[in-house]
Amino acid sequence: MTASAQLPTLTTGTKFKVIKDNETWLTTISDLAALLSAGAGTVTSVDVSGGSTGLTTSGGPITSSGTITVAGTLDADNGGTGFASYTVGDVLQANTTSTLAKLAAVATGNVLISGGVGTVSSWGKVGLTTHVSGTLPVANGGTNLTAVGGNGTVLGSDGSANLYLSPTITTAAAAIAFSRNGSNLELTLPNAGASTRGTVSTTTQTFAGGKTVTAIFTAAAGVTSTSDATNAAYFANGVSGSSWTSDDDGGTLDQTHSFIKVHTLSEAETYALPACNATRNGWEFTFQKTGTDTFGLVIDPNGSETFADGASTKTMYSVNNTATCKCLWNGSTGVWGFTN
Repeated sequence: MTASAQLPTLTTGTKFKVIKDNETWLTTISDLAALLSAGAGTVTSVDVSGGSTGLTTSGGPITSSGTITVAGTLDADNGGTGFASYTVGDVLQANTTSTLAKLAAVATGNVLISGGVGTVSSWGKVGLTTHVSGTLPVANGGTNLTAVGGNGTVLGSDGSANLYLSPTITTAAAAIAFSRNGSNLELTLPNAGASTRGTVSTTTQTFAGGKTVTAIFTAAAGVTSTSDATNAAYFANGVSGSSWTSDDDGGTLDQTHSFIKVHTLSEAETYALPACNATRNGWEFTFQKTGTDTFGLVIDPNGSETFADGASTKTMYSVNNTATCKCLWNGSTGVWGFTN
């Protein structure tokens, strides 16, 4: 046979131990029930209000049972936003010390710019002079320079950093090229020479290599040419010409014309040749008498000079008679050659 214990049934008279601080005693369940019912009451009506929060309520008051519903938009003063809906891109900001507002949308490409502590932000373009500071380095696409160069300078490099250079020109005997010399960007333009390509200067120069001129070539003071074993000193591939004049009055000749055409004379006329010296060595004058008169065309060397045959003058008669005089300088003295 198995024995089992049975729990006693609790009644209002059942006693249990109570402990308070350092005191203990026995009391009954009826005493406990009386204590609990001493502060009891009943609810006859319950209602709530949204107050100044921006919320509203419905469903109250409740007298027995029911549901109170809260609706509306909680304002910023009570932890809300004050807005019931939003669109994509909306941004909220405080435009006073207590109220939120939506920041108006603007065109694409603008950014939100802070006006500083206590100032409302706004959309706008980033100003490089007002919003950006510092110097953009070369590695990020900048120049790493904080000031512009002087008037006429150009932005260049010394191989390790950017710098401003002043363009200059040198005439050093070197290849035509740019090079940096301190703060100068030098363009070397040497004077052309027999072994150096370069520019034409105002000094005496010797050019190497054949040159072809496709337009009129004008020399202000004269052209001297020297032949070699295979090339004539001067070769005209076509007609050649020289300056000429008509002169029936005689006088002293100069470098202006090399051909003198003399028409009908009313008396003998003398044409004086310039001095034959080292400067005029090789000069030629050609005379042609076209008149049918019987007067003489007299050619007279300068001062005490004579012709190569010792004659002091030469005289031409007859129509279409032609003669050439050429200065022959031997290094110390000069005479005029005469060809008729």
